[in-house]
Amino acid sequence: MSIPRGPSTVGTPYMDGRFHTNPNAKEIATANADAHCRTTTELYEKWSAAVTYFEETAIAHNRTELRRSQAITKIWVTNARAAVQAHDRH
Repeated sequence: MSIPRGPSTVGTPYMDGRFHTNPNAKEIATANADAHCRTTTELYEKWSAAVTYFEETAIAHNRTELRRSQAITKIWVTNARAAVQAHDRH
C-alpha cells in the first residue's frame, strides 16, 4: 500500500502522507502566522469556554440519565470484580 503524496510533500511522510519533516519557508511562515493568530485572538480560551458551556449544559439537561448510567456502571464494575475474584480463587 503506497502513501499518497501531495505536490508539496517532501521528506519522510507520516502515515497519511500530507505531513513531512522538512517544511519549506512558506509552510513555516503559515505556521507562525497561525500560531500568532491563535494567541492574539485568545482562540484556545474562547474555544475552551464554548466547549465547557456546551458540556455543562448537556450534563444539566441529562443529569438524571447520567446518574442512572453511573449507577448501572457501578453495578457492572462490582460484578466484574466479583467474577475476577471468583476466577482467581479457583
